[in-house]
Amino acid sequence: MPDVTITNGNGIYHFLSPGDSARIYNTMPLLSSGINGSGVSITIVGRTDIYLSDVQTFRQMFQLPVNDPIFIMNGQDPGLTGDVFESDLDVQWAGALAPQAEIKFVTSASTFATDGVDLSTSHIIDNVVAPIMSTRYSVCEAALGSVGNTHFTAL
Repeated sequence: MPDVTITNGNGIYHFLSPGDSARIYNTMPLLSSGINGSGVSITIVGRTDIYLSDVQTFRQMFQLPVNDPIFIMNGQDPGLTGDVFESDLDVQWAGALAPQAEIKFVTSASTFATDGVDLSTSHIIDNVVAPIMSTRYSVCEAALGSVGNTHFTAL
């Protein structure tokens, strides 16, 4: 049974929570034994700003320890874009899976020539921002073409 269920006139809705995730991925034994991300740094790739209050509300709602992400702006501020909710989720769920980990959110504005995702990814790798990097931005390798695949292979 999911931890979050909402019922309204249109039906019953079930949502995933950190507790569900821990059960699905069998990380409860790790968390129970104190393996919770402490001493680990995870970097999230972004091309938008995010709402810190969304992260804080998520952590509070699911009784996760207070642990604000570290924001790293690579170049010009991209502001809030249509990707804001995806990036919010990336930061929130990295912190849910490893509640004591240091979460770093690197964001870069897209330019005429380069997508902000590529700029953030390159910045993370070139500057060894953290040993773990996570991104949900993706496209099928066939759609990347040879130049895109060469870029990601090089990274």
